[in-house]
Amino acid sequence: MSKHLSIIGLITLITTILFISCSSTEQHEVVNPFDGVPEIEISEWLDINDESTPNSADFYFSSNYFHHMIIDNNGNYFVYNRGSEPIFYFDKNGEYITSVGRRGQGPGEFQSWPTFDTALSDTLYTLDRVARIVSRFVYRNEEWRYDDSFTLQDKEEYSPSKILQIDREHLIIEFTPDVSRLMNVSDNSSQASKKYNLLKISGETIKDNWLETPAHERSIYSSSAGARAIHLLPFGGRSIVKVGPHNHLYHLWTPEFSINIYDFDGKSLKKMTHPSFNYNLSDELRRKRVDEVVGVRMGSEREQQELLTQMFEETPTEAPALRDFHIDRDNGYIIVRRYIFKDQPNWMLLDNKGNRVGVFTLDENLTVFDFRNGKIIGALNNENELPTVRIVTLPQSVL
Repeated sequence: MSKHLSIIGLITLITTILFISCSSTEQHEVVNPFDGVPEIEISEWLDINDESTPNSADFYFSSNYFHHMIIDNNGNYFVYNRGSEPIFYFDKNGEYITSVGRRGQGPGEFQSWPTFDTALSDTLYTLDRVARIVSRFVYRNEEWRYDDSFTLQDKEEYSPSKILQIDREHLIIEFTPDVSRLMNVSDNSSQASKKYNLLKISGETIKDNWLETPAHERSIYSSSAGARAIHLLPFGGRSIVKVGPHNHLYHLWTPEFSINIYDFDGKSLKKMTHPSFNYNLSDELRRKRVDEVVGVRMGSEREQQELLTQMFEETPTEAPALRDFHIDRDNGYIIVRRYIFKDQPNWMLLDNKGNRVGVFTLDENLTVFDFRNGKIIGALNNENELPTVRIVTLPQSVL
């Protein structure tokens, strides 16, 4: 009998320990992946603006709204400034070389702000999202010349939003769902998915829905002014896809801080996961602030951040989670950005295996567009200052 009781007691003890362990795990599920990572000192950067280069008379940044920027495999830069007609092309030292395309409706012209990508230094592919036209430009005799184009054919409820060049023969087109068409009327929300189509450079679709990922969490509310706001910022999850080494695609789903790697055939190769510190804002709190969201949705990043701080002071200090990531397609290193925390680093560097290398701080007004060759390119939006492109170089010691 005593032996029987001892066994029961032992089982009870083990059960208690497991319960405590599970409870403890549940209590510590929210982890900040930036904690315990060494800080990287950033001391080298280059600014490009209308006064920073001897060739500045050949280009003009008309506003602080930069739509897109990329870095090619030779370390040169493509920059599109909203309101300026062409895409500007700069060398690795920030010197203006030439331009690509212009506004218009003819061959090699854009009806809307273009997005673009290059895997190689002699070819640039652009996407006119309104006209749904993909154009190819080639670099010859120190000039970018229009070469060919095709029109995308797809369902109306999806809009082409981004173009990725995989190699000399293949492209990926990102399609974003039309929220108003796909939203759930009953709860005023939509969790429709983005999709990615694999195409030949001729425009022929190789695989429709080559990859499908969660889109932003969207909620649509009516403000007191009668306007309907698509609530994208700041607490919905973000789905971001980038091209990495070996023509692999890297997909980040921000609430989970998980990066999935897919090969050319769409097969999942690896999943990098770090504990996230995402916080899901209550629907009630979202609704309280719709008017303010409507008021600043076209404001600067600083204005949005100031509003968010004011709006959500009652949220936990670890909220919300991540906002952006970029993959260096040459060496596989990754940079990940979290929402801004006062006096704390806002970026983290991961190596090509997903290990945390270090955290670093970039100007809170810097919107990053690309990361390649150890360089980060972004738009620096400071009030009452010239529109500026900033190129930050990470120390070689961490790459």
